[in-house]
Amino acid sequence: MAYMFDKNGKTINPATSEDIASIIIGTMAVTEAAPVAASVVVAAGPIATALATSGTFVASCIIVAKAGNANNIMVGTSSSQIVPLAAGGTFNIICGQSRKTDLNDWYINGTAGQGVDILYTIV
Repeated sequence: MAYMFDKNGKTINPATSEDIASIIIGTMAVTEAAPVAASVVVAAGPIATALATSGTFVASCIIVAKAGNANNIMVGTSSSQIVPLAAGGTFNIICGQSRKTDLNDWYINGTAGQGVDILYTIV
């Protein structure tokens, strides 16, 4: 026989509790985060520009080079932007299960005024 505990630590028996569903559902905290769409532009090139402010933790992010970019946008870390994106090109950041990354650790670089659009959900 399996026993469970409610949010107050009281033992409940799922085999005999008539209200087990409401007890279980009442103890679960579910939060949803809406997707965020943003645009990041190189202000003065070539200077590395962070994708977001510090503390913007995400499990994944889609980066799309703006269609109007005349030159490649480079994606990478603060010290090394090594992934070239032509206009319309995409780069995906995908973390493993239960992992996250700070978008402030990801940078773009390129010609001033050119940039990327990003789509992510904060975790």
